[in-house]
Amino acid sequence: MFSIAACGVVAVVAASGVLFYSSYHAIRTESIEQMRQIARSEAVAVERDIGGTVHIVDSLDTVLSTMKQTGDADRARADKILTNMLEANTNVLGTWTGWEPDAFDGKDKEFVNKDGHDQTGRYIPYWVRSGGQITHAALTDYTVSGPGDYYQIPFRTGKTTVIEPYLYAIDGKDVLMTSVAKPIVIDGKAVGVAGLDLSLQDTNKAFSQVHPMETGFISLVTSAGKIVSHPNAGLIGKNLSEAGAETAGWEHLIANPGQEREVTGQDGTVSLAVVVPVRLAESSNWFAIVSVPKTTLFAHLDTIMRHAAISTGVAAVLLGLVGWLIARRFVSRISSVIDETAGIAAGKLDVRISGVDARDEIGDLSRSLEVLLE
Repeated sequence: MFSIAACGVVAVVAASGVLFYSSYHAIRTESIEQMRQIARSEAVAVERDIGGTVHIVDSLDTVLSTMKQTGDADRARADKILTNMLEANTNVLGTWTGWEPDAFDGKDKEFVNKDGHDQTGRYIPYWVRSGGQITHAALTDYTVSGPGDYYQIPFRTGKTTVIEPYLYAIDGKDVLMTSVAKPIVIDGKAVGVAGLDLSLQDTNKAFSQVHPMETGFISLVTSAGKIVSHPNAGLIGKNLSEAGAETAGWEHLIANPGQEREVTGQDGTVSLAVVVPVRLAESSNWFAIVSVPKTTLFAHLDTIMRHAAISTGVAAVLLGLVGWLIARRFVSRISSVIDETAGIAAGKLDVRISGVDARDEIGDLSRSLEVLLE
């Protein structure tokens, strides 16, 4: 009987273990899916704000290439188109275009060092918001790899490109920004690039206001590993390789979108993180990363564990007590039968057999002794 009670205790403990295991996986799965949904939601917002400006660049490409092809290439009119585009899109920081030597109107020599031009005379206007006004300047570094990637990459690849974020001084303050640029192709040959610039301040601000499950955060990282948004403002604009422990394991996340991964922060906090691609243009992907501390994810599970431990303890005590009472009564009856059997063996035929009315094995044994006496 006592062993039966012990088996009951083991069964309760096993059931509690199964409950904990199933609860852990259910909460983990539900939490990861919730994190993915948050990441997807923010990814869609970025795709709309940044990727959605591609149509503006498409329009610039169409208008400027049409002017060239119809023999109506006029710099003043093209400048007006660029400024109109900028005025109509308040989220855009600047509009610009750059053309190869004499590719726009064949008049580069006439515009050497003129307003909005450099010593080459090439058509390279840059219209940008500054000091509450729209100002005119010439593009810079467009022939240099690195600083001139905004021109070099789309021109070389022939694809619409979202350039890696970079710092640009506006009104004396460095602003993290990116460029959306598209090659201007005429008769199968790239002759220039049309583009626009976007400040990433609003994107970073929007991300900083999102706190998944109250204690988590969301970051934005480019495919090359440059941090666009992060709770630690000091990391914005840096590469993951420069960020240290605060972004440990993020390279693996970016390489495996959709998979969750445990990451350990600089303060030792263990979090669960997932990443979702942000599709901006035909050749440009960024990534939204959601990270939430495991203590937050499994706070409810801790409550379940405490309740399960208490329930298991109470059940074990009750089953043990019941087992002890049953065993005590069982041993007492067996002892009586043993004493009565010993008396019969000693020749005491007047022994009164107890328990003959019981409907169990001990009762059967008592009745057998009674028959033997008769």
